[in-house]
Amino acid sequence: YLDAVRKQLAEQKIDIVGAKIFTALDLEAQEFAQSALKNHLTELEANNKLIKENKKKGQSLEGAILSADAKTGLIQVAVGGRDYRLTQFNRAIDSHRQVGSTIKPLVYLAALQAKNISGKEYTPISILKDEKFTIRYENQTWSPSNYGKEYFGEVPMFFALKNSLNAATASLGLEVGIDKIVGIAKSLGAASTITSLPSITLGAFELYPKEVLKMYLALSNFGQKSDLSFVRSVRNKNDEDVFVFSPRTEEVQDPAAVASLVGMMKQTLVSGTAKYVTASGFLKPAAGKTGTTSESRDVWFSGFTPYRTTIVWIGFDTTTKNKLTGASGAVPIWTEFMKKATMDDPPDDFTWPENTVKVVLDEKKLRALNIPEKDSQAPVELIFRKGTEP
Repeated sequence: YLDAVRKQLAEQKIDIVGAKIFTALDLEAQEFAQSALKNHLTELEANNKLIKENKKKGQSLEGAILSADAKTGLIQVAVGGRDYRLTQFNRAIDSHRQVGSTIKPLVYLAALQAKNISGKEYTPISILKDEKFTIRYENQTWSPSNYGKEYFGEVPMFFALKNSLNAATASLGLEVGIDKIVGIAKSLGAASTITSLPSITLGAFELYPKEVLKMYLALSNFGQKSDLSFVRSVRNKNDEDVFVFSPRTEEVQDPAAVASLVGMMKQTLVSGTAKYVTASGFLKPAAGKTGTTSESRDVWFSGFTPYRTTIVWIGFDTTTKNKLTGASGAVPIWTEFMKKATMDDPPDDFTWPENTVKVVLDEKKLRALNIPEKDSQAPVELIFRKGTEP
């Protein structure tokens, strides 16, 4: 955390000699995060055959956590690895890693602000095709495949997102336009270079964890992007304020569209790829997305409540595959941390924007949408832009 503070002040060219620096560090939450990361990595090294073998060869599984206050943009937690004494490389701010499925919500956000080929607005229950396909471009071919090679045919949008279906997401991304998705990523806070290729729909590009945090913080605030800072203020040796963090916020995406997206992302934690979160007893309203890269080198979970946004990354520092998923690698760490870090937060749901309406789909409606029987038991709550609800 202090390394991140030093680097921020160096970037801002603030002289720290003799200065008093007031940070946003939440020491208790920082300890919760360090403990959650260490506990799960140790467990994986004890019980996961591949991770265990790599450990014997001298390769330690690593991780990073960033957590920020949703209303201020102040980063209260930064864990850059399992032990600063062993390695000072600060993965929380300096690692540039593939984001994988972490980016998928932006594909759906692009759709929620567009119309399909029939001229109809996309909604959380718009039907997508989840089937194998091949696209040819620039003398290359690309065939996205689903995890476990399972395809579901025609499914509604919220189902494709919560279950992280690659084929349905890639197909949707190509329909709404790659450049639109890149534009949304940039508007929300991605500063790294993103080349407009079909594979970016599934996150085949690299970002810094801080960029992911910034994007997800903007999603949690329904498209309001905010500055981020590890530092509240700095007073120089003459006791004069030389820096005071006052976040600028800017509406960069349509609030009703982002609200629809957040409604779908809530389902990820209820019955999707991150259902471990609610199954393990974290019941505060929250939304998020798992991220697994195609080669299983990087796994993520990025999630938020109305009060706190937290991202977790796991992987080796080398290009070694870990064969974990966002669900098995990052979700348990996020859950252990958030259970403790949000203990004093009220159990409030998100305050949905005015131009939205909440719709609850019962089992009969879910079956009519081609939801498999095992997934259509519980009622599903979704958010629609007013006028597009079923």
